[in-house]
Amino acid sequence: MARMKDYYVIPEHHIFLSDDRTELVFEQHLPDVRREQMSVEVLEQSICLEFQPEDGVPLSRCYGLPYDVVPSESRGSFSDGRLEVRAKLKEPLGLGKRLDLIQ
Repeated sequence: MARMKDYYVIPEHHIFLSDDRTELVFEQHLPDVRREQMSVEVLEQSICLEFQPEDGVPLSRCYGLPYDVVPSESRGSFSDGRLEVRAKLKEPLGLGKRLDLIQ
């Protein structure tokens, strides 16, 4: 029977827009993973990760994106187990309209 330590639990990822709404930001915490053990690919509609936790088996995940991005204008960083990928939106969303809420 497998024990809990035999599994690698992938924490929840977060996807949000930059303040100026021109970039999509993807964050994923990957404890026990080193930069050399990871590969990231940005596609127009998804981000794919391949990685191997220390003392673990290779894993891969692809995440669908809510907006189309420009893969060639993407950049990423990985520090202290936190991956951040910033990808330029194909069509910037611009600012929204603030609503006054009524009772």
